[in-house]
Amino acid sequence: MNGIDAAGEILRRCPLTKIIALTADLSPDNVTRIQSTPFHGLMGKPFDPELLRTWLLGPASTPAA
Repeated sequence: MNGIDAAGEILRRCPLTKIIALTADLSPDNVTRIQSTPFHGLMGKPFDPELLRTWLLGPASTPAA
């Protein structure tokens, strides 16, 4: 099973799950292919942990002064 098939199966069982594709191949063909799948987003490698956190949890709250 590849990542696209796995994402489809996960979402079939748990439809509210957010799945972000993580790939080193950001060629236009691969990006287009991934955008036509059930993934909720696409990140290239190396990835920015703060961007992933924002996608999954929302923007960071501002600490109280």
